[in-house]
Amino acid sequence: MTDLIGQWVGKSTLRLAWPGEPENLYESATTVTVEDFGGCFQVAYTWEHDGEPQQGRMIAAKAEDGQVTAGWVDTWHQSGAVLQMKGGPGLRVTGSYGVGDGVHPDWGWRIEVRREGEGLMLEMTNISPEGEEEWAVRALCSPAEMA
Repeated sequence: MTDLIGQWVGKSTLRLAWPGEPENLYESATTVTVEDFGGCFQVAYTWEHDGEPQQGRMIAAKAEDGQVTAGWVDTWHQSGAVLQMKGGPGLRVTGSYGVGDGVHPDWGWRIEVRREGEGLMLEMTNISPEGEEEWAVRALCSPAEMA
């Protein structure tokens, strides 16, 4: 994960695709900052939706058993609760969230931060209760000093 440390700038695409409705894509400028503090990693990012600034944070740490645990918050994607996530290798973690009615099964949410060529990819994936996966956010960034 240390090769991800730094400041990154690029473009973020938000994909909204509700069953039975056409897919909508929203693009905005984005920044991603990855910091190391004592073996834990913080990923902070900014983006926009409908002209409103948004931001998110994820703190991730590698446990003694090699598993990565993380907590994630975002001003647009979720309520005020911290989503607990786990996974690995690298910075690839998954958590689950309820749809709010207490009747339907939980959905999964995966966040992955990885190298994409010389750049960084921040990708968020929605996972249905049946295991079907659809990307929800893709942010492709270059090192800030190259922008």
